Amino acid sequence: MKKIYRVFAFLLILISTIFAENIRNFEVNITLESSGEFVVTESILYDFNGTHEKHGIYRDIPTEVTFLDMQFDIGLDDFEVLIDGKEVKWEKHRYSNNTVGDYINLKIGDEYAYIGGRHIYTIKYRCKNGILSSQLREETDMLHWSVIGSGWNVPILYTKVNLFFPPFLGRDSVKVLIPTLKHRNKWVDKYHLTVESPMLRAYEGFSLKVEFPRGFLAQNGAENIKKVKELRAKKELEYQAYRLREEVVKKSLRDQRYKISLFYWLAFVLLSIVLWIKRETLGFRTVDKSIVIRYEPPKGLSVLQSGVLLDKFANMSDFSAAILELAYLGNLTIVEKEGQTVLKKTTKDYEYLTYDQSEFLDGLFAVSDEFKFKNESIKHRRDIHKRVTSINYSLYDWAKEYGYSIKDLKILRDKLFFVLLAIVLPLLLSTAYVMNEYFSFYYDNDFLLPFTAIAFLPGVISSFFHISFRKKLYITLIGVLAGMAVKHLPFWVENSVETLDIVTSPIAVVALIIILAVDVFKNIGNFTAKGKEMVHYLKGLEQFIKTVKEDEIRRRLKNDPHYIEKMLPYAMLFGQIDHWIELY
Repeated sequence: MKKIYRVFAFLLILISTIFAENIRNFEVNITLESSGEFVVTESILYDFNGTHEKHGIYRDIPTEVTFLDMQFDIGLDDFEVLIDGKEVKWEKHRYSNNTVGDYINLKIGDEYAYIGGRHIYTIKYRCKNGILSSQLREETDMLHWSVIGSGWNVPILYTKVNLFFPPFLGRDSVKVLIPTLKHRNKWVDKYHLTVESPMLRAYEGFSLKVEFPRGFLAQNGAENIKKVKELRAKKELEYQAYRLREEVVKKSLRDQRYKISLFYWLAFVLLSIVLWIKRETLGFRTVDKSIVIRYEPPKGLSVLQSGVLLDKFANMSDFSAAILELAYLGNLTIVEKEGQTVLKKTTKDYEYLTYDQSEFLDGLFAVSDEFKFKNESIKHRRDIHKRVTSINYSLYDWAKEYGYSIKDLKILRDKLFFVLLAIVLPLLLSTAYVMNEYFSFYYDNDFLLPFTAIAFLPGVISSFFHISFRKKLYITLIGVLAGMAVKHLPFWVENSVETLDIVTSPIAVVALIIILAVDVFKNIGNFTAKGKEMVHYLKGLEQFIKTVKEDEIRRRLKNDPHYIEKMLPYAMLFGQIDHWIELY
């Protein structure tokens, strides 16, 4: 019963193979010449079997063999390709493969035309250096040939090799080494050997070895191997000399790089010192007085005005807080409708609203009395964005007009932007030049740039967020430590990138200068005594909102039942909304 199952399984495999894409016949003629060179002619009967989305075939032919742990180039040349006896469009490329060495890839077919049915591909080429020394017998050479390669992804139903010897080298002096018993060899005559193979599976190879006494051919296997060894030794010496010269040059360049980097670091230190000395004039110095806890929002100020005084910016979280403030004032209501948050305008008068509050309210309800976050049109969203930008500018004007800031923050930042651009842009251009001249030898840049990016990118990104400079410095230091840790991975160690290369890289200094420039841009602007007093008040309110306990809220609610709703906009402004929602 088991035999019947095996026969049935074999028939199923055979039928599926016959009716799938395959090579029906792969015949190879090898003509060995007295010079030791030989001509290979492959005749491949390829059956596309109903496939209509093929442009042709690929043929991979190894150009190297491994002998005594050396890669031996066999010198393939003089390629000719035909299909059904006619010329065909084809391309030849040489590739390297770590497993099998170099090989030639033939791309046969027109990329703009499809092909189907059965076709005979004829590939002819010459092997100029294919005679090797036998590893088993002295004074014996051999021809070792990979007949079909191992790159075919379709089965080969039948394979035949015709090996033609020169008149002085025939059956009496040749020994055939067949890898397996399934291959059958036969001498047709004294100088013509055939080797046949049954069906080969996809990616299965077929190699042929024949040995013969040395001296019959002009090529000598031992001499060929000797030439390879000499060439290998010569290349090794050249490589060692190159590496020695390279190390000398790299050391010289590295010394120069450290001197150049010193100037960058001096520039950074001097810039930091100047900013530190001018910190009060520029507005970087925070309120020095001890913080007094405050329990009520500042009178006469909207949450947007408070946000501008707090961090000199009116960002999106400030506008979110403004929505809560308008809801508390009764100018809009917040409801859940159809699974989304909807704002509804009320009929309450604008009389007691500040300019920024009324402008923001008009922007939200410019189209209708309902605002749906998900369903608003792109045009309405753009209009709101323009309105928000306009409110930002008006808030900066307000701070100057009402005596909170010494200068208009927008005008100050616009001027500063061009100053920073005049500093940073030449710095970036000079850094690109320096990196190319002094840091690119032997691919140093390829390895130095990733390290620098890993080390300083967190600091650059953090500079765009509203967090303290101390936290930004901590984030930067963590990034530097991460960059140094990655450096110690084996891949980077092999490429001789040192931690000092990261720290002294001009890119590292430029990254720190960018962090500093972004911080200056965001914090520029000094307040008047009135402005500083209000900032101090807001700091006290922030401290209360961060640390308030439930019992304190209960005491406040006895005097003001709407105390939590009144404080929610400021909880949002200070980033404590989750804490206050829990209290709510």
